[in-house]
Amino acid sequence: MSQPIRWLMVFLILALAAPTAWGAETPPPIGPPPGDLHPKPGEHSLDPLIRWGKASLPKLRALRDYECRMIRREFVGGRLRPHEQFTLKVRHEPLSFYTGKLNRAGKLVEEAIYVEGQNDGMVMAHTDRYRFMGTMSLYPDSRRIMRDNRHPITSAGLVSLVEQLISGAEADMRLGACDVKVYDDAKIESRTCIALVASHQEQEEGQWFKEVRVFIDRELNVPVRYELYGWPNTPGDKPVPLEEYTFLDLRVNQGLADRDFDVANSAYAFPPLFEAPSVSFASDASQTGRRFAPIDDAHPLRPVLEMLERSTERLAQADDYTALYTKRERIDGRLADHEYMMLKVRQVPFSLYVNCLGPTLPRGQEVIFVEGRNAGQLLVHRGDRSAAQPQLLVPPTAPAAMAGGRSFAELGLRRLADSMSTLLMHETKFAECDVYYMAGARIDNRRATCVVISHPRPRRSFRYHQMRLYFDDDLGLCTRLETFAWPAKVGGAPALQEEHTFRQIRLDTGTSEDDFDPRNPDYGFLTAANP
Repeated sequence: MSQPIRWLMVFLILALAAPTAWGAETPPPIGPPPGDLHPKPGEHSLDPLIRWGKASLPKLRALRDYECRMIRREFVGGRLRPHEQFTLKVRHEPLSFYTGKLNRAGKLVEEAIYVEGQNDGMVMAHTDRYRFMGTMSLYPDSRRIMRDNRHPITSAGLVSLVEQLISGAEADMRLGACDVKVYDDAKIESRTCIALVASHQEQEEGQWFKEVRVFIDRELNVPVRYELYGWPNTPGDKPVPLEEYTFLDLRVNQGLADRDFDVANSAYAFPPLFEAPSVSFASDASQTGRRFAPIDDAHPLRPVLEMLERSTERLAQADDYTALYTKRERIDGRLADHEYMMLKVRQVPFSLYVNCLGPTLPRGQEVIFVEGRNAGQLLVHRGDRSAAQPQLLVPPTAPAAMAGGRSFAELGLRRLADSMSTLLMHETKFAECDVYYMAGARIDNRRATCVVISHPRPRRSFRYHQMRLYFDDDLGLCTRLETFAWPAKVGGAPALQEEHTFRQIRLDTGTSEDDFDPRNPDYGFLTAANP
């Protein structure tokens, strides 16, 4: 990193980390008084700021935690964004951060938490704009985060702030002249501050920022406002605003605890991490049973096959869909925990994007499969940059391509309906089956019809004792499957073998090539464009 950029990053960290006080109760001074920031004869204009920074470090290291309100405005994605308001909480041991973005009505619409040593070094984040994706695990400097923010949450912290402020200022001193002006009676609302304005009159090679302004509260002795300006496109124009941060209502040493940096905190708005599907039946649910007729009559499974066919036809009318997929399977005799995945599916060519939400599959693992590409292989990354092989191209049956007992390439509503249709078509050869239709079922809050298929006696050709298919009444899609094994003893309860549920289904979302491209900035695949 070049020296000017390092100096710029120092001020960026300053903007994210420095708290201030605007509340009715002003805490005692945090840092030492800045004193006279005017340089002495023979000194560089930045020497006084460096002296103050070095004197601040012992005080800042003794600070346990703080919280404040931050107002920011940033130039991101080629445009200057409007002012945004955040709640900021910082704890120094272990290093922990919480940010909550508020809309004009004071509602939390975006939150992020980072705790050093937890969540595999990931930031736990959510935003109302992408609420369907739930609580996400993201690298602090991932493109998904940096697309909407100039700096990662991990850049905050008063100790590291001042340490880098000192090194950045010392580096900038070596570049040559820097015009520094000090205003001893500046104002931020009703607060009296010392303002330091550092600027460059001429744009030289490597010197791409025009001006920075730092406001140090006279009572708190910490920076309370920061502004950064870039060079104008046309000489003589006004500097280009790049960043502006103001920090209000500082509260220090509040005894912030683990719950303040926990997504399960009820005061926060994080979507649930893991929530099993809720399946229920109305008390007056109708239940009509039909036993197999002779083999030359209409088979009782025929209506079920027709329901699956209609489900497939309904799905074929949509170009794509997204869904929250939950599965549970018995593997090696043990019923595993529920597993959660977010799916994006395009019908033609069949394309699949999977974002694993845990708990067993690595949180943040992603999978992409596009029919006809990569020689039929899946692109998989395990959600861990430190892995020896962070992403792989693997065959559909390779261990890395398996989501429990099924390949990732076999996921999706169409694959579920097709596999059930194939299985039931095979069973129409036999006359040992009971079929029940149960209206009044509910999956979460959605109405469904449950079809129960039972085999009274084990047969080598039968893979299950009982199967339950749930058809969403409004969507007309088969959205849940349950299969049960024969009881271990007569009169015993059948054992659950597998359970697959598709919820929060959205049809025709307008997916594009980017949704199935590892270079998508929303994804965590490591590519040349996303190192």
